[in-house]
Amino acid sequence: MSKDALDGTRGGQDELDTTVELLDLSWLYGIRTLNLSPVDELRRGKFESVQASEIVETAEFFRPFSIILTLGLRVHPGDRQGVAAYVDRLKKAGVAALGFGTGLQHAEIPSTLIEACADAELPLFEVPRATAFALISKVVGEEHARLQAVAANEILEAAEGLNRAAWNGGVDALVGRTRTAVGADVLIGDNTGRVISSAPAKPTERALKALRLAVADNGRSRAYRAENRTMIVQRMRAMGGKYFVAVVDSPHPLPPLARSAVKHFVGLAEIVLRDPLA
Repeated sequence: MSKDALDGTRGGQDELDTTVELLDLSWLYGIRTLNLSPVDELRRGKFESVQASEIVETAEFFRPFSIILTLGLRVHPGDRQGVAAYVDRLKKAGVAALGFGTGLQHAEIPSTLIEACADAELPLFEVPRATAFALISKVVGEEHARLQAVAANEILEAAEGLNRAAWNGGVDALVGRTRTAVGADVLIGDNTGRVISSAPAKPTERALKALRLAVADNGRSRAYRAENRTMIVQRMRAMGGKYFVAVVDSPHPLPPLARSAVKHFVGLAEIVLRDPLA
């Protein structure tokens, strides 16, 4: 196998999965410069983005896991039913929390809104007039950028480790390194059901079953849950009349970094199996 071939796999780094992880509401509340005040006991949760909106009639424009920031310009405290319906729409849309700006339209958060959020178990927090909604969005965007930079570096380090394993030790070293990198059992088999390489050395019956099922289905790639584990089956490009199948058997759902490592592993395995002696 030529080192140039391995180096060529680095050009695909920008295609690796860099999905940003969700942020904690507790992290947001802890930023002193924002001076946010969570209401009642609902202080835990995960969110991805921040949206400012005064829409109350519909939640179709709200993204799941978003925080909605509002000044309550169209929230009428005396309309208990209308307030409850508004909160219910937010909850059903998958909104993570509601940030209510005070000091302009409302001196304080209306009690009807507090009650509706408590009933719907939707986290609610107060945004003081001195804190601009744009500042909250800026802080969240900067944190996402920081996490993306960290993830990109981790992905690059993982990919380089797989490159070194493939270059120095071939398919067995690559399979073993992948197992370490993603925390899952890894197996490569061919279209006859024969195991080419496995980590651990003795594959589990679960992994062998996944290989057999893949071969019976012409190597179809798929991801599924079995025995409370995450199974990933990936068919590699055919080489002559033969194709290979990679099986990853994980005790937990794979995070973005691990999924990226699996993608890179499959690409390297195709090269190693095609050209093992060059």
